[in-house]
Amino acid sequence: AVALEGRNRMISFLGEGNQGAGALSRTEQMVLAEQQEIRYTFNEAVENANRAIAQARFEEASAEIERGRAAAAQNPGIFAPEDIRRFNSTLADLNLRLERERARAIAQAEEARNAAEAERIRQQAIADRTRRERTVADLIVTARRLTDEGKYREALGVVDQILVLEPRNDYALGVRPLLEDKSNF
Repeated sequence: AVALEGRNRMISFLGEGNQGAGALSRTEQMVLAEQQEIRYTFNEAVENANRAIAQARFEEASAEIERGRAAAAQNPGIFAPEDIRRFNSTLADLNLRLERERARAIAQAEEARNAAEAERIRQQAIADRTRRERTVADLIVTARRLTDEGKYREALGVVDQILVLEPRNDYALGVRPLLEDKSNF
């Protein structure tokens, strides 16, 4: 601005000045100032959007992209076509990156939920197996007590319960024929 003012004073001093030159310079200055303001707003929005994407703050990133889009569309007539293309290309790339990172975050969240669900199912299976083993152990103790007391039919019923819970239980498979024989006599 100082250089431009110095140029204008020199032109006036030499008498070569054009009356419209000062007004044109002010218009040029206004256009340049508006371009700088739009570029600054656009670049700041792009920078903020990149930071928000990196921190997985996707709504904030989307708002910043829209702020950049609004800045670029504010007065497109003062920019060269290649500047407009650069704005649009930057916004398109940023939007693509946002959607890709959002999809990746969703996939990670689903994977974490699936892993948590798988772990819950595994823990439930362990608890079920432990409970079943404890029940079978209690039933074996009951069957032995009933056998010792000579209550073979009741012991046979308990052994059948063991076989329902654990069809390959060695104790139940081994003692069942003996209990059948004893209960028939």
